Amino acid sequence: MNNFHGGPQCLGESLSVVDGGMVGRIPPSVSRTMSSAFSRRALEELWPVYVEEVRTRLVGGIETYGDGSFGRTPYELCEEVSQEQLDVMGWNFILWVRQRRLGEVLRISEELIDFVVEKYGVKSLDEFTCPIHRRLAVALGKFSERNGPAGEL
Repeated sequence: MNNFHGGPQCLGESLSVVDGGMVGRIPPSVSRTMSSAFSRRALEELWPVYVEEVRTRLVGGIETYGDGSFGRTPYELCEEVSQEQLDVMGWNFILWVRQRRLGEVLRISEELIDFVVEKYGVKSLDEFTCPIHRRLAVALGKFSERNGPAGEL
């Protein structure tokens, strides 16, 4: 694994930060505080958005399927929920597959970062981003020419 991180790591690894060119792990107590602050902010900022999206879906359902849901039996509603749960499980599988692909992209990216750090002695995010963007643009262009479009992850 590389010794140069500029942000959160994917797939359950802990966060890393670059501080004055040095890399350090965020202590668990700070990580918990960050998580708690994020949870509060998400609840305050995103809960109203979530509620509005649910309301919009309910209104859309009434407009599309009619206003019969409140007249359905509890058994019918449970069957509908069961069908929806199967749909959600199917979508979760698709997301799981895509996450694995993204993990592979992350691994390759970390190898590329290691190479650049080792070859060019890059020690900070600013030192890394400008020259590498130019090199990556060239490399990705050559990769695309050789392998065709990457398609969706």
